[in-house]
Amino acid sequence: MPAEWKSIADLGDHFRRHGRAVGARDVEQYAELARLVIREDVPFQYRLGARRRFGRYYRRRGLFVALQEDGETILTLDRKSENYVRALPDSTYDTERGRR
Repeated sequence: MPAEWKSIADLGDHFRRHGRAVGARDVEQYAELARLVIREDVPFQYRLGARRRFGRYYRRRGLFVALQEDGETILTLDRKSENYVRALPDSTYDTERGRR
């Protein structure tokens, strides 16, 4: 089952906050970019407070997707540096990237 946003309202809110930064023209393109990142590049885990989160990072475009613990609910898509994802608490990014 492909990853999806928690709700249409949540998708719209994140598009308003991050759409311009990732180069999305509209909500649909923003959602499709998130799915592209999930399909194309490095999956990893990190910690946010006491919670484990799943992330995906698309190096070529500098795009980061955060997913809920279920690994299927998209929380956000934003432009971030590779150093950002490396520095997330307990990030497994470097380990996972080395496996590809």
